[in-house]
Amino acid sequence: MRNLGALVQKRWPHLSAAVLLNPEFTTRTYTTCPQSGSKQSLAQSLRASTALSRELSYLLRHGAEREGLPIRVDGYVSVDSLLKHRAFRGTTLQELMHIVETDGKARYSLVLEDGLWWVRANQGHSMPGVVLDLKRITSAAEVPMAVHGTTLAAWRQISSEGISRMTRQHIHLAQGLTGTVISGMRSSSEIVIFIDVERALDAGIAFFVSSNGVLLSPGNEAGYIAPRLFSDVRRAKSNGAVPRWPRP
Repeated sequence: MRNLGALVQKRWPHLSAAVLLNPEFTTRTYTTCPQSGSKQSLAQSLRASTALSRELSYLLRHGAEREGLPIRVDGYVSVDSLLKHRAFRGTTLQELMHIVETDGKARYSLVLEDGLWWVRANQGHSMPGVVLDLKRITSAAEVPMAVHGTTLAAWRQISSEGISRMTRQHIHLAQGLTGTVISGMRSSSEIVIFIDVERALDAGIAFFVSSNGVLLSPGNEAGYIAPRLFSDVRRAKSNGAVPRWPRP
């Protein structure tokens, strides 16, 4: 294998780069960038990495079938097939590993099976044929909290209809507030909705935990968690009142 540190130094000669290579992952830590040209190159690289991560999320969660990528029932796609897709042309296995390992929400899994690499999204699929290895929750004591983050605009509809899974297989819930958990709720959420898990379980609502700790629920038969199962609703970043809460 070629020395990745040498490649980094060749591309960005003014960067001080610490590079760790092992058979599973590649991690790069850039510490200094004194010249503006190097800063621009690094910024371009980060933007490209973000764009690839978004494309990876789309393909693995929603678009694999329509884009002609074979996807297993457990959500895994062959890395060889993925890297042949037009969006990933020119991307290396090491770069894909870097995207997976440095994702702030641990959204992806990468495994080596019989000499072949496979990658998947850990949750969020809209493709009906994908069945993930989820742990079923049977008691409210198994989860510290069940919180759904949303916008103030969306709350107006949620307050009367409930939380919808929309085109996904599951409603996504966090097991804590932002800063204590890594996935399950957007940091930009304006409203946080707390679910009464015990009452929801009694009402026949199923809950599961994904491999990266996100709490998932298919909702009721219509795909909703009803407002009567909300235990509290708050503004995410202030103590202001929430319209239509408490419920009359």
